[in-house]
Amino acid sequence: MAPNVHSLVSLHDDFIRKNKDDVNNNNVRVNKCSKQDMINIKRIRSLVQEQSLLNHAILAFVQLQLADYFDMARPLKVECVAFKAQCDPKNLGRLLRALEMTGLVESTDNGYFRLSEIGSYFRSDHPMSVLNYVKLVRSEEYDKVLRLLPDLVRQGGEDAWSTAFGRPFFAHAKANKGFGRVFNGAMTFLSRYQGEAVINEAEKRGLFRGFDHIVDIGGGHGSFAGLVKSVADATSRITVQDLTEVVASLRFLEATTSVRS
Repeated sequence: MAPNVHSLVSLHDDFIRKNKDDVNNNNVRVNKCSKQDMINIKRIRSLVQEQSLLNHAILAFVQLQLADYFDMARPLKVECVAFKAQCDPKNLGRLLRALEMTGLVESTDNGYFRLSEIGSYFRSDHPMSVLNYVKLVRSEEYDKVLRLLPDLVRQGGEDAWSTAFGRPFFAHAKANKGFGRVFNGAMTFLSRYQGEAVINEAEKRGLFRGFDHIVDIGGGHGSFAGLVKSVADATSRITVQDLTEVVASLRFLEATTSVRS
């Protein structure tokens, strides 16, 4: 069986145990670790190494859009998922076993795999799909910007995006259509996810009642505007204001709704 993440991170320990005599013969001083040292180092390794490996496993899961190739009604053989996703069965099996630790997939006794309930949110057709959100926060662009964090802490500054790409965030998103689509999709997800809680509270207090005109600035694809309309007065006019390329793909369009760029 291929090694899982836990066995991978224990390779260093195995090496030290097998080569302990060599270390001693070379007169290298090995300080004995206390019980608390072992506990703390285990936590650090989990944070630094295991989490890094699992994060990369999740990223591969997202980039390959593997969730779309699972059958929600029954578990599938690795070979079946690999055929659909055009992946190597052996390496896909290793990836899926690592992803079991994240809770995104589950295996059966006969070696089949299925999506977990959490994993189903990574499907592109899920009404609350997190696919674009995860693609955004794990994108090469975000990674490049976050690598500037030590420099920003030392030297100061605010716009790491301009430092990394030579232009502000929205200019970069406009120039890079693929990244722009992912960003807009992620914002639509966040608007829907956070908007439900806001609307429920607003409805209790009647916060959107009594207005002739309500404007959602930076309203994206109009998801939140649609929620507002459901609790506002029937005669209220609702305007979604955003970038031209965003409102061009607006889904929420009705007689009492307008868009503005």
